[in-house]
Amino acid sequence: MPEKISAVYYDGQLAPPFKILSITEYSPGCTGEIHLHDCYQAIAVVSGNFIFENAGGEKLAGSAGTILIIPPQIPHFYKIPGAGVCRTIQFNHEQMLIDYNREYFLFNEFFRSGWRQAGIRPEELGRMEKILKNECLAPKAGSGLLISGMLMEILVMAVRSILKKDEKTIIKNSNFAVNRAAAYIENHFREPLMLGDLSAASGLSPARFSVLFRKEMKVPPMRYIQNLKLEKAFQLLKYTGMSITEISRYLGFESIHYFSRSFKKHYKRPPSDIKNQLLNQ
Repeated sequence: MPEKISAVYYDGQLAPPFKILSITEYSPGCTGEIHLHDCYQAIAVVSGNFIFENAGGEKLAGSAGTILIIPPQIPHFYKIPGAGVCRTIQFNHEQMLIDYNREYFLFNEFFRSGWRQAGIRPEELGRMEKILKNECLAPKAGSGLLISGMLMEILVMAVRSILKKDEKTIIKNSNFAVNRAAAYIENHFREPLMLGDLSAASGLSPARFSVLFRKEMKVPPMRYIQNLKLEKAFQLLKYTGMSITEISRYLGFESIHYFSRSFKKHYKRPPSDIKNQLLNQ
């Protein structure tokens, strides 16, 4: 039976949520044994053809420029059809922590629901394959972070491909719509956002969006924006040299007085306390 031609692994530590990476080439006709994983498995096909098949005969096929993603605990095996060598970028990752970044909801929502297929430009995967393989063979300072960043880039491209193809179907999921709006807020919170902007980002009517957002996030949409701004203000006070006035303007508060009053109400202390505490350390 034909076997793998080669597999290059990264032996160092990858940043969460990634667990393992291999750059693998398969000979035509190669077949694996049925197995399952305790995490997500992603196969980005650089060249050739690749097929996943489960015990019931269901198949997920990909050619060059395709990424195939399988959720945890699904028994499957692989086959390499055709007459050409199949080159792949393979990696496993855990479920992403939504508390760390709201946009991680997009990944969890897409990938946990079943087998997924997405398209990525073959030339882009070829470029990444070369860089990733070099980092595996000759690791340098920061290789793990560089590799993790590129794997995240692959997943982002996959999510965008899925959204472009299935957005009308996906957006009917109200939980997804609310979290998509929350992710939009995190990317645009410095702008003068209105309820209409957020409902448009979610794909829901303003009235339905407001009800569902409050149910999911436990606060109204505009309060969510205010809380996020104040959290960012705390970080800027603590980790940058920006003045209170600069932070107020940067975050789009209508005045420094309104900012200071809101900050004190939220944190039970004025922003000047944070600034003075750092100056006295």
